[in-house]
Amino acid sequence: MLATLYIGDRLSDIILLDDSFSSIVNAVVWGRSLYQNIQRFIVTSAMAQMSERENQARAICLLA
Repeated sequence: MLATLYIGDRLSDIILLDDSFSSIVNAVVWGRSLYQNIQRFIVTSAMAQMSERENQARAICLLA
């Protein structure tokens, strides 16, 4: 049993040091917030890149 707990601790990103329900809720909220921020970053980066490529295509059309 202890070996399983040790492996779980090594594989986890967050280790809760107490069994308080509020700590678990805070960890879940933090994880969801992190996930949403990563999603927003990816969407924003993709939109900026698409916008840049669209502007480049317009510039090429104007030069032709």
